[in-house]
Amino acid sequence: LDIGRNPKLTNDSLPDSFHTQFPSLLELWCDDCSFGPTIPNTLLQMHHVHVVRMTMNKLEGQLEQGIGIKYWNHIRVLAMDGNKLDSIGKGIGRLEYLEKLHLRQNKLRLLPEGVPSAANTSLTMLCLSSNLLT
Repeated sequence: LDIGRNPKLTNDSLPDSFHTQFPSLLELWCDDCSFGPTIPNTLLQMHHVHVVRMTMNKLEGQLEQGIGIKYWNHIRVLAMDGNKLDSIGKGIGRLEYLEKLHLRQNKLRLLPEGVPSAANTSLTMLCLSSNLLT
């Protein structure tokens, strides 16, 4: 499902039941929308996704803690470039199928201990350029 490049799409635009319309969805592309400051809960409820792209949205603060714990456990590609994220949850370190993690152009100062971890056995790309890493 590609709903990207719709700048009027916000968290309030999606009904709470949005995820029920796509029970087998594998890819979710939401680039260049206006989701934020958090990921809409109905998108987190898409349990079977393998690819999530939410680049250039209005996400701020910490990336959802539950990713890798109760949300998106089978994700392979997670792209959150161009937001205002300043931290990510430790759940990212539990994603055994994660192959590519794109976090460029955010406000990250460091990665939490355990990210990446030995559980990230499939990780082949970690993009952290243009952040505030020290």
